[in-house]
Amino acid sequence: MEKMLTSFQIKNFRLFHELSIDLLNRINLIVGKNNSGKSALLEAVQLYVSNGSTGHVLFNLVTNRDETWKGQLQSAELPVDSNPIRHLFYGHKIPRLGEPGIVLGPIGPRSNQLQVFSAA
Repeated sequence: MEKMLTSFQIKNFRLFHELSIDLLNRINLIVGKNNSGKSALLEAVQLYVSNGSTGHVLFNLVTNRDETWKGQLQSAELPVDSNPIRHLFYGHKIPRLGEPGIVLGPIGPRSNQLQVFSAA
C-alpha cells in the first residue's frame, strides 16, 4: 500500500526557490493564474514519486516543455549555461559542486526527500 503525501516541500526546482505545503488531503485542488507554477508543482510531485527512474523523468520534464535536449552523451559535453537540464533548477542555473540542489518530498527528515544535485 502506497503512503499518501500529507505535506510537500520544494526547494530550488523551476520557479520555486522554496515552497512548503503543510496540509495535503486525498483530493487537492491547485488553482492559479497562468505561469504561476501549477505545472511545476505537479512536475515536482511526479519527480518525487518516480524516485527509481529519475533519469527518465528528468529527460521527459525537459523535452515535454521543448527545452532542447541533444542526447545523453552530448548533454554531458555541453557548457553548463547551455545544458537543458538547467531549466529544472531555480534560476535556470545548475548548482556547482557543494551548492544545494533540488530537494523534493514531505516536510521533515531529509531521508524521506529526493535530492537532485550536480556531481561535477
